[in-house]
Amino acid sequence: MNKMCKREAIFIALLIMVPMLLFLAVIKPRYDSQKDMTQSAKTMSATCDEFQNVRPLAVKRVQNDKVALSKLVEDTQKRLPDESGLGEVLGGLTKMAQDNGVALNDVRPVSRGPDQQAEANEQGYGINWIDIELEGSFEGVYNFLISLEHYPRIVLVDTMTITKVKGHNTEGPPQIDAKLGLVVYHKTAVSEDAE
Repeated sequence: MNKMCKREAIFIALLIMVPMLLFLAVIKPRYDSQKDMTQSAKTMSATCDEFQNVRPLAVKRVQNDKVALSKLVEDTQKRLPDESGLGEVLGGLTKMAQDNGVALNDVRPVSRGPDQQAEANEQGYGINWIDIELEGSFEGVYNFLISLEHYPRIVLVDTMTITKVKGHNTEGPPQIDAKLGLVVYHKTAVSEDAE
C-alpha cells in the first residue's frame, strides 16, 4: 500500500503541476501580451484624440500663414512691377522732392554695368539706374530719403554724396547738395535656361 500511496501522490502532484505549468507557460504570457496590446491601443487612442484636438489649431495657423504669404506676394508684386515704369518713378521722385521742400536739380537715367543687367535679367528682374541731385536743408533731404524708403517700388540708394552748398547766405538753415545714385528694380521674363 505504501507503493500505491507514493504512486498516487506522484500522480496527484503531476495532476496539480500540469495545469500550473500550462498556466505559467501558455496562459500567463498570452494574458500579459494581451494586456500590453490593450495598453498600447489606449495610448494610440489618446494620441489620436490629442492630434484631433490640435488639428484645428494647425489648420488655423496654416490658413493665417497662407493669408500672410498672399499679402507678402501682393506687396512684392506692387514693389516689383512687370515693366520698368521709369516715367512713373521720375514723377514720384519729383513729387517727393516737392513734398519735402527740396529742389530736384538734376534727374538722369544712366546706363551702368551690362554684366549686372544681364545677371539681373537671368534672375527675373531688371535694373534701371537713375542719378539725381537734390538741394535743400538737411531736414528736407533727410525727409526725402525717408520718403524714398517708403516708396511703393523697390529702390536702392547705391551711392550718395552730400556736400554743403558754398556761397549760401547765413539766413535760414544751411543748404546741402545731395547726389544720389538710385537703382530701380522691375520684373522681367525669366529665360528658360536660367530655370
